[in-house]
Amino acid sequence: MSETTKRSPLQTIEAFESAAFRTAQVARQLLAEHPDLSVLEIRPRTALSSFIQDSDMATLEISTETVDDVRGWAEAFGAEVEITVHDGFSGNPRPFAIHKCTTRISGVEVKAIDSRELSDEEAAAWRAEQEPTAAKGGEG
Repeated sequence: MSETTKRSPLQTIEAFESAAFRTAQVARQLLAEHPDLSVLEIRPRTALSSFIQDSDMATLEISTETVDDVRGWAEAFGAEVEITVHDGFSGNPRPFAIHKCTTRISGVEVKAIDSRELSDEEAAAWRAEQEPTAAKGGEG
């Protein structure tokens, strides 16, 4: 088991600067290498602890124009698109699908993501899958 060591305030600042710089470099690299791929919004994030441990995190989230654009990023990353369906929320009760692909570049977790509402037919089928299976034997 590795020992956790507390960072000094200056070490914490330096670790943050390093993660932020690395994340920005990855963002610049992706934008330069893939000018044809959709980027609606880009969100770089870094998070770290005052303790030196594996919890330091550098992430770059790319929101795309359409879910098809997520497939383009997945192809560029050599990654698979993961699709998860979620029930709606107040103000928008229709279920929606989140399309996401993830890779790691130079220690930065990079995600391309978009979502879409399910059609009425897709929503009905998805909701039917979520209901508990009817008891065997059903009505007699």
